[in-house]
Amino acid sequence: MPPDLGKKVVLNAQRDRLKSAVEEEYLFQLFEESVQKIKALVYAREKTARSGNMDLAFEESKNIEENTIGIALLILQKKIHRVLNSAKPFFPNQDIREILGKYNNKSYSLITIIWELANYYKHREETDFWKRNTKTINVVDAVGVDKRSNLLKALESLGVSLDDCSQLADHVQKWAEKVLETARTSKCP
Repeated sequence: MPPDLGKKVVLNAQRDRLKSAVEEEYLFQLFEESVQKIKALVYAREKTARSGNMDLAFEESKNIEENTIGIALLILQKKIHRVLNSAKPFFPNQDIREILGKYNNKSYSLITIIWELANYYKHREETDFWKRNTKTINVVDAVGVDKRSNLLKALESLGVSLDDCSQLADHVQKWAEKVLETARTSKCP
């Protein structure tokens, strides 16, 4: 087989792998289920509050809500990870999380923000987290998260409501499609 043909076959296989990562939907289905759980928790908290037990309603749902948002972010991070890994051959030494540019008035792309919020959620309880994770800390700080705040505050800072968290998944999919489109036209090294 001529060397150029072999390289072309490998590139086509890599593009197919990237296309598969972009088109998979099971992670978004998991994300949507998490969003529905968040909405149910908010409803349950409001119902308990109406029954006069506001303190219990708030404390019970606060941790569950925080963990559900964190898990939803982890699901989106997994989708981003799959696309990043599949796209590596087409974007050597390039952080393609920034391919759609900065998000609103933030210093980072929404993909980078989602990625780092998921890292924050995973590692925030480690004793040395605030000393060793400077990239994550810089990003989460840019969306208003500190040692005393939570992921709901981060969503609010991004202009995302609990009722419409699906816009995060939509943005991740738009990013993934842009990565695929760019890879299709790329002259890979």
